[in-house]
Amino acid sequence: QAKRHDGDFFIIPSTEFDIKKPKGAIAIKDANGVRTLKINSQVDDKGIVVSELDSLTSGGGTWVVFNGTTETNLAVDVTDYIKGGGSLKLDLSSGSGTTAGIKNTSVNAIDITDYLDGTSAFFVWVKINSTTNISNYTLYFGTDISNYYSKATTTRAGGTAFANGWNLLKFDLSSLTTVNSPTNTNIQYFSIFMTKTTGKVSETDYKFDWLVLKKGVIHNVDYYSKYGWQS
Repeated sequence: QAKRHDGDFFIIPSTEFDIKKPKGAIAIKDANGVRTLKINSQVDDKGIVVSELDSLTSGGGTWVVFNGTTETNLAVDVTDYIKGGGSLKLDLSSGSGTTAGIKNTSVNAIDITDYLDGTSAFFVWVKINSTTNISNYTLYFGTDISNYYSKATTTRAGGTAFANGWNLLKFDLSSLTTVNSPTNTNIQYFSIFMTKTTGKVSETDYKFDWLVLKKGVIHNVDYYSKYGWQS
């Protein structure tokens, strides 16, 4: 196979992987009836920090509520965050809309041209107080509120369901929905929001932290399975 290399990876127990994470390590972890393949591989470190989301002006422009009727009390939280010096938090108001989140129409412009190759993704941390009645999280990114791309996710970055607490979300730059004509060299509009039921109201402490764009490397993994005739 093209670009196949032997001897680059080695297998270790999952407990050792979690503690040491040596480069090139592979581990298989079984927990709660789910088998997970863990790989610590050197990847392209190319990336852009869009906003650390630790202030209302982080990354340029000003972060405000997305909907305007379903959110309230948008503020900085300097005690509960993942990276940087804080996170942005908001409460769900008594408004009965179906979206809630944050947006910024004038982030410092970025160029995503080199990231539209199928191996890149936006990542952001969100804290969910209660997953009840949340169907997805959506990311808008584009030139302005009339010209943008849209991508939604219904799971955490690892493919598991949303959970109460901090969740890392991944928005692949593939199969994007395009609204009008965003300019790839001038991306400065971002929105991150949940889609919810109209009855999900008057809840507190929904948070956002560390919005980044990352470019990775594809690895093909050969493995044995007990299912000999199905993928």
